Amino acid sequence: MASSAITRAMTISYGGVTVGTSQVFQLHGAHVFETNYAETRVAFDVLVQNDVLATFLANCATLEAAYRTPNGDLQIALGGSNHINYTHSGNTMFNIRPSISKIGGPADSNNSRLYSCELIGDMPADETGKAGRQSSRITLSADDAGIQELTVQAVYTALSSNDALTQAQAQFPSYASGLQPSGTWDEGVGLTYQYDDENKAVNCLVSYRELIHNQGQGGLNDSTLVGSTIAVTLKRSSPNADRGSGAKALAEVTVAFDTAVLESSSTDLNGKWATTRVYLVSVAEAQTGVSPLTVTGENPAFDPTGNRVSGSLNLIGADGSSLLHSETSVASSETSGEIFVPVANGDPFAVDIHQGPAIKGIVIQSNIMELAGAGAGRSAGFKVYNDAVRRAQGQGYRVTLTEAPVDREFEHEGMLFSTRLQLRFRSRRVTMRFVKPANLAGGGGGGGAGGGGTRVRKNQAALDRAFFGPVSH
Repeated sequence: MASSAITRAMTISYGGVTVGTSQVFQLHGAHVFETNYAETRVAFDVLVQNDVLATFLANCATLEAAYRTPNGDLQIALGGSNHINYTHSGNTMFNIRPSISKIGGPADSNNSRLYSCELIGDMPADETGKAGRQSSRITLSADDAGIQELTVQAVYTALSSNDALTQAQAQFPSYASGLQPSGTWDEGVGLTYQYDDENKAVNCLVSYRELIHNQGQGGLNDSTLVGSTIAVTLKRSSPNADRGSGAKALAEVTVAFDTAVLESSSTDLNGKWATTRVYLVSVAEAQTGVSPLTVTGENPAFDPTGNRVSGSLNLIGADGSSLLHSETSVASSETSGEIFVPVANGDPFAVDIHQGPAIKGIVIQSNIMELAGAGAGRSAGFKVYNDAVRRAQGQGYRVTLTEAPVDREFEHEGMLFSTRLQLRFRSRRVTMRFVKPANLAGGGGGGGAGGGGTRVRKNQAALDRAFFGPVSH
């Protein structure tokens, strides 16, 4: 027979086993109850006894099995009325982890055993105003440019009304965004919910980055885009142009773009690119100072799996000068005949052949590329050409042929969403001849047969130096 149990007014129930009034499971001594905002602990001793050995061993196995089964319900009753009634499914106490150990000592015998039992479980974050938030950690940092980044971590628990994930998804985003300092911030990046298999507690994480540059045409923050980046590259080159013409080649600009698109706002990535690329042109113009820019190529890339869109635009524009290219060339030529002088040697056909008068000529040509409607550029474009003609005239050359000028305007359409580039090509060409044949020039040893065209060569050398620097003939 089992010994009589000490009558107790308190019972503790867990895992389907009640201790306290039963002769089989006697509550031994006082129990311990500890609780805080995050967890509760209950500890007590249980004496198991029975005269029948098989029954005694079965009772021990029942208690041990109950206290190695997690996520049970806990009730503590006093005088038959529940003092505490915590249930896992009702989220009043959850994720209980029980433990049991045999204390050992005088209470142990062939038909009795004293156990120490402990229950530790999590409590719901039911503080008023916290909406299930048990704890949080906020990190605010700034990079070398002073752009701030905000990272928020928080733990949300289940409540009697919701499981943990539902509660966190309903409360965490607004809580985290409400911690942003003054300024404009991008949507959350890396929003993460990590919860246990019972959905009783959730670890939440999100980061925000301060926006200092517009994501779209409308303002700093485009609520459909997250983590946008824009990179602008400017390439300037110096053309091989006439000295002093002031010509500048077209600037080449590349703008690259990458962003995630909120799935909840749109999955039309091509449409998002179409609305964004116009804005990218304005960004390129603002950052390079070259305006207007004409788009010559676009290279979008779409990632439907990650709902991302990226791409680049290639653009060209006038870099502060309406004159894009100016090239003037001077080509010289020399032709000479022969003088036949009869020889009195008895042969009526015998002659002495001498060099005839030399005829010197030059061709001056200039090609101009400029912006159409460039105004002052139209008169200034041929300055080097006009100077070349005047120099030649000063050296004794006269115009013998002026070819019809070429003047053609055309358009670089580019992509239709950008400004078209209006261009103008012009060309001038004149042929000039030195007015005195060299062998007919008087003085200085330049006249007569075989004079060698000294005067012409001196004048040509002076003209060449004016255009090309010191040369030798």
